[in-house]
Amino acid sequence: GLPAGDRQARSAELEWLPIEFDGQEIGTLGYRPPQQLMARMDRIFLSRQQRNLSIIVAALGLASLLLAGGLAWWLGRRTRSMALVTRHLIEGDYSARLPERGHDELARLARDFNMLAATLEASREARTRWVTDIAHELRTPLAVLRGEIEAMQDGIRPLNHDNLHSLSQEVGQLERLVADLRLLSQSDADALEVQLAPLDLSASLSSRLDEAAGWLADCDLQVSSSLPGPAWMRGDARRLRQLWTNLLDNSCAYTTLPGKLEVKLQQSGTRLVVTWQDSAPGVPEEALGQLTERLYRVEGSRNRASGGSGLGLSIANALVKSHGGTMRASSTPLGGLCWTIEFPALLVNEATL
Repeated sequence: GLPAGDRQARSAELEWLPIEFDGQEIGTLGYRPPQQLMARMDRIFLSRQQRNLSIIVAALGLASLLLAGGLAWWLGRRTRSMALVTRHLIEGDYSARLPERGHDELARLARDFNMLAATLEASREARTRWVTDIAHELRTPLAVLRGEIEAMQDGIRPLNHDNLHSLSQEVGQLERLVADLRLLSQSDADALEVQLAPLDLSASLSSRLDEAAGWLADCDLQVSSSLPGPAWMRGDARRLRQLWTNLLDNSCAYTTLPGKLEVKLQQSGTRLVVTWQDSAPGVPEEALGQLTERLYRVEGSRNRASGGSGLGLSIANALVKSHGGTMRASSTPLGGLCWTIEFPALLVNEATL
């Protein structure tokens, strides 16, 4: 049995009822009251819950550590690759790319990063090509100047008016090239000086075509135009005249003579649309999107027959953009090239302000 001390402790926890028989107490019955039983069950339940909770907390803590460690390793691996590619970009290796896996934020960041790297790579290639092409463009007139001057120094050619005029023409070509480069650099820096004011686009076009009528006739270029007006826009008369001159130069230089030039103006909603199309030869479809690139020339039918710098259409595109317009090339039924130029139209009441 239990030791005496334990029996006494257990007895103290019980409530006792006498057992009587024929009026005499023959014994006692000990029992635990319901409150005591419930309290004990509560203690047992609480003890087990505390133990279970401790196990759950420990398991969650371990799982959190494992998850955090795995996530840190996964993120670390991806960010390490980003850091590595970033170092490549800093060192000038713009061909480096990140793997584009998944659809999470890091995957989107990798795609944006790759787009940035591709843009930098294209920009460097364009800059290299730009410098190379400029050097080539400057080399030709400088070589001619040097040859002419050396011939005069050696007495091979006389120092007369005709030879000086030839030198002056080469210097003028250099000046035009430098001016064109300056205009394009201003356009790149959004610093192209354009003084916008209400202007009738129809009158601007008509005036330039009328001025060039004799020159176009000498070029054997037949011009037809449809320029209903007024067609109001906000524009710079001087810059627009430069735009029309560049387009005329391009048509005269690259159109097989005798040729045709059609110029039309119409309003479409809130846009003024100029359609400028000439006769054969045309431009291959794959080259249409590159015509406004600097110093770009199409090999073949529209090559450098005119001796131009290859900047005219780039300048024309910059002038159109400075007026908030767009300029795109396409083929034409005449067999040549069609330029579609759009400008924001100005409402009549705005034009009269």
